[in-house]
Amino acid sequence: MMILIHKVFILWILCILLMVTSEITKKMEIKLEAYEVLEKVVKASGNSGRVYVPIDWVGKRVKILLIEPLDGGFD
Repeated sequence: MMILIHKVFILWILCILLMVTSEITKKMEIKLEAYEVLEKVVKASGNSGRVYVPIDWVGKRVKILLIEPLDGGFD
């Protein structure tokens, strides 16, 4: 029973990832009000990526925007 629940949970996560990935391929225009803007390249860090920001930003809300397509082109 526990293995079945685990498999269903994994399938649920995969479905969510597929939905999120399909959303990423669509280019969109975003308008934001902000206090500061940095443009950096994401560096590899284990199984994910990282972007360093100033120490003054610790504990503050930020938004990360992907400005280059993942697959070489947008729809």
